[in-house]
Amino acid sequence: MTQGLDELVAVLHKGKRIGVPRKQSIGMVVLTAHVLLFNPKGEILLTQRSTISLYGKWDVGITETLRSYETFMSAAKRGLNEELQMDYRNMPFLAKQSEQLFKDGLFKRQVFTYSGTYAGEIKPNQTEVMAFEWVCPTEAVWQIQSNARPFRDLSAKIGLRYLQMLQHQRMG
Repeated sequence: MTQGLDELVAVLHKGKRIGVPRKQSIGMVVLTAHVLLFNPKGEILLTQRSTISLYGKWDVGITETLRSYETFMSAAKRGLNEELQMDYRNMPFLAKQSEQLFKDGLFKRQVFTYSGTYAGEIKPNQTEVMAFEWVCPTEAVWQIQSNARPFRDLSAKIGLRYLQMLQHQRMG
């Protein structure tokens, strides 16, 4: 059986970007897009996962592993479409905020973080997202730091880093 392009994830191996089956990406640097989504009131989107491996965990925004042929931006937009059923024509403008390396269980992830504001309707894809909630950024920081709800580790790290940077910018 041949491996389909959709099943190959993008990784860095010896400084080069290649596509490998997900199971073979353990220990490699997996390329990942993360989107922090805000509404016009400045609240940030939290999503609760419904997939088996992450069931009940909360994400700050959405996280998407790049497929072998994708750019970071196209993976971010695919994630918004797959998880929140956003139409590509109504996609918010996404601004790149940072690029960081994170440890995520058995994986290392090179994460490009984007942020955007969205005023449209969100219709969670129930196979990926069971619930969502808009919260003010200071509430999100408190919830992550106090473990007020079960957050996915990678998403909590990314969200906390960005939200704390946002707080510092507003203060100074």
